[in-house]
Amino acid sequence: VIQSFASVAAASGNPTRLDSNVAFAATARQAIVPASIDLTPTSAIKNDEESFVIQLRRIEYVLSEDSIERSVTRVYRYLQSDGVRDYGNVRTHFNGASDLVEIRHAMVVTSAGAIHVIEPETVQVLPTDTVNVFSDSKFVLLPLTGLDTGSTAIVIDHVKTSRRDLVAPWGVSISEQYGVTQERLEVHVKWSSPGLRPEWHSELPGMSCTESHDNSLMCVATDIPAYPINSDVYYDDIVPQLVLAEKRSWPEIGNWYETLFKTSLVSDASIVQMAAQLSEGLGDEVQKLKAIHDFVATQIRYVGLEHGSFAFRPHRTDLTLQRRYGDCKDKTALLIDLLKQVGINMSPVLVSTGRRDPKKLFVPSGSYFDHLIVCGALANGEEYCLDGTDPYSGIKPLGGWIQGAVALYVAQQSGPTVLPAERFRWVFDEELELTITDAGQLLENGRLVYNGAYGSSLRSNLSALSSKELQKWAIENYHLTVSDLVDPRFHFSGMDAINESLIMGWTTEYSNLVSPTHELKYVEVSAWLNSILSSLESDNDAYDYRFPGARYEATTTINVNKKWRINNISPDIDMQSQFGRFRRSHEIEGQKVLIRTSVEAPGGVIAVDDITRFARFLRILKEENAIRVEGAIRDDD
Repeated sequence: VIQSFASVAAASGNPTRLDSNVAFAATARQAIVPASIDLTPTSAIKNDEESFVIQLRRIEYVLSEDSIERSVTRVYRYLQSDGVRDYGNVRTHFNGASDLVEIRHAMVVTSAGAIHVIEPETVQVLPTDTVNVFSDSKFVLLPLTGLDTGSTAIVIDHVKTSRRDLVAPWGVSISEQYGVTQERLEVHVKWSSPGLRPEWHSELPGMSCTESHDNSLMCVATDIPAYPINSDVYYDDIVPQLVLAEKRSWPEIGNWYETLFKTSLVSDASIVQMAAQLSEGLGDEVQKLKAIHDFVATQIRYVGLEHGSFAFRPHRTDLTLQRRYGDCKDKTALLIDLLKQVGINMSPVLVSTGRRDPKKLFVPSGSYFDHLIVCGALANGEEYCLDGTDPYSGIKPLGGWIQGAVALYVAQQSGPTVLPAERFRWVFDEELELTITDAGQLLENGRLVYNGAYGSSLRSNLSALSSKELQKWAIENYHLTVSDLVDPRFHFSGMDAINESLIMGWTTEYSNLVSPTHELKYVEVSAWLNSILSSLESDNDAYDYRFPGARYEATTTINVNKKWRINNISPDIDMQSQFGRFRRSHEIEGQKVLIRTSVEAPGGVIAVDDITRFARFLRILKEENAIRVEGAIRDDD
């Protein structure tokens, strides 16, 4: 029987201090399995392909007036060698500004029954490298010693958080682990007085929760299957969670952050002067918005400064301007303060970058949010949302990575909503002029125009390349996408202009592509369209697919030498589907063929049962993308 966590004895002796936050107390004296842990496998889940199973995850919270304590017991079973390889390191996450961590138990029981205790000198304390900018997030990395197939690992840690060091109301989400089976999950919560009772909501299937009169909550779930892993999925929207949070309403969360945020807006002489300098000679509000956002996004570099109270509070705007760096909160505050000086009033918006479904925020809490941007309307009523940390996207649209993300507009007395999202996130146009000479050569002049989030994404990927490196990348990309028979000459524009399209143009020629002594049979395929269509396919068969949407407009001109008389061309097409529309039309003017192609596939949620049909839609687009031009040799040639 798995007993209460309280039966586990505290570590004895003097723990080894790893840094100011972390102590390691798991010594050889603790090299026995705690009485509270039953190592007998009880799982009803039978899967010969499983390589790693969480036999027990027990999380216990103790809430008092002065502190929040979290104790976590983890028992891992390693069933195959790839489980040892992939899960052989254990992490304990904590906040470096407010938490004290003690590793109380860390051992491995091998398949032969030998016991290995983790050596403190092998343990590392590292910063968390994520987009989360609202914490001093760090983790303790424990490399497990002596693991082999059939091993069991036991790790018990304790984290104590002082309430005086907390800036935000406390809250936490506990979810099932995405790709791993769990035999048993326990969550215990105790609070010292009724006023500290947390709001809670569980959507974990099969989890039984009991709240007792002694100010405690106990939740247990068993035989929790692994959730399939897929890159197209926002797991925080899908994987069931148990949420615990201090009792607050959404308006209270918004008011708390708005009050905290406003303390950083100083509007001093340096801010007034910079706003005047940036907007000088600009009479239009949109132009002022562009100039100020461009400055903050591209001239104030991003540096994470999430220490102590600044995990949520921005630094003073004059300090950020002086330093010329800051994190998302600092850049948002500076953006708002500068805009205010030119009569544009905007407000901060909290963003949960890993969520797209606001209905999944069951309990009001600030803990869901890990990013900050600015939104508001101009005098003409047009709405804008700006990300001061994105030096590759202009004032519209937002970068693709946060379009449609769950957001809390802190100045509004309302709950979570979603950020604006483009109907077509991947937008690009192609202009292609082809000339077939009497010698059978093909001269090619091409131009791709990338707009919106597609242009921003490509600009981000290419921004660090030198001119020479950019040419090399473009040639290699052409080889992969179109043909490796030639090395085109490329030119770019819009690389540094974040409010403009990114344009890539090229010229090249193919020798002996057609025979000058035979009838003309030429097939042109838009390899660039096929490439983007392939990237939009989903191999997901377990979840709905959030398709970002794509729009493609192309004009292809084929100039045929007078040696041939054009007598056949691929037919026009107008195909409509539940997923989008594909159109192609052509005109023949003497020796010139003009072909217009349009693909519109709006973004949206594609139900998992429709993904196969969606894949067929994309496949048909690629098949019908081929344009065939035929010509007979002129009799008078």
